[in-house]
Amino acid sequence: MELYGGDTSIREQICQNTLQPWYRAGRPRRYLSRRLSRCYNTRRHIALRQEGPMFQRTLMMVGAHPDDESIIGGTLARCAAQGVRVIVVTATRGEAGTIFDPSVATPDNIAQVREQELRCACQVLGAEPPRILSCADGAVQLCEEAALEPLVRLMRQERPQVVLTFGPDGIYGHPDHVAVSRLTTRAWHLAGDPTAFPAHFAEGLAPFQPARLFYFGLSRSTVERWKQYADLKVELNGQLLEFAGIPDEQITLSLDNTPYLEQKLRAWACHRSQANPNAPRQRMPEEEQRRFMAIEHFVLAAGVPLGPSRQGHDLFAGLS
Repeated sequence: MELYGGDTSIREQICQNTLQPWYRAGRPRRYLSRRLSRCYNTRRHIALRQEGPMFQRTLMMVGAHPDDESIIGGTLARCAAQGVRVIVVTATRGEAGTIFDPSVATPDNIAQVREQELRCACQVLGAEPPRILSCADGAVQLCEEAALEPLVRLMRQERPQVVLTFGPDGIYGHPDHVAVSRLTTRAWHLAGDPTAFPAHFAEGLAPFQPARLFYFGLSRSTVERWKQYADLKVELNGQLLEFAGIPDEQITLSLDNTPYLEQKLRAWACHRSQANPNAPRQRMPEEEQRRFMAIEHFVLAAGVPLGPSRQGHDLFAGLS
């Protein structure tokens, strides 16, 4: 068996950086054998833990800002309730966001406040404490190259079977959302590439290919219903960005997360600094708003196919 591929044996690949310091002429062969065995077994556990009987399913969601996780909060809560490890990664701390409640944040502390709001939301949803890539809010496209290696590292460390991120449309064309979609897609493909970031391998990491990459967003039919109640345009840096929605026939999976809706709403409530009383969804009738919030849509961008039905599946369907 070979861990990283190629012609080098697994023991040489794992131990090549540690063999010389401790092996010296005259050492008994049993000493060498013990050391090789210890080195092999430790790395083998890291590399193969997804295959063992105690393997826990893992999901990684990659967003641009604190509160992006709550867009699909119902799905994250559902997965956590089913025993899935849920890992939230955000590219920024949201320091450029509008402060809608000045009683909870100021321009000087908004980054710290939003990070704490994100931690609150992750706790509510049952996710692990968030990982932050520390890109500048509003300029993620300038951070894509710098953030690529840390994100690939996270995927190799945490070994998620399923990765979720924005689609190429960024829901409404937000440049940070679009950049995160590109970044995550590249990282998903590179995580399993044995030629990408080889310095990771000296640390005991191994190439790891997540099984599926999903893009999340709004269905076009949902957007059309929403437009009955609100003008779906967002002003950002002097530009008007418009919600278009994913064509319904392109959606792979729609999850009705009604049982987890209250949890999702509590996660949204963590983001007090971002609570916009004039948000477009606030103009919907309450029942329509709850229906809109409960159903979350996904497009399989890469990886193991789900099957023909968009209903009755989950993100891990068919994965061992």
